Amino acid sequence: MRTLWRFIAGFFKWTWRVLNFVREMVLNLFFIFSGPGGRWDLDADR
Repeated sequence: MRTLWRFIAGFFKWTWRVLNFVREMVLNLFFIFSGPGGRWDLDADR
């Protein structure tokens, strides 16, 4: 039972780390593309 609990706890710990990493990455990309210094136009035809 302890092994099962350790497996579940490790799974949640790594899932939480991945979620935090993805959240930070999305926020960083958002600030890079829409932050200070003006907004970059991502349209290909301009």
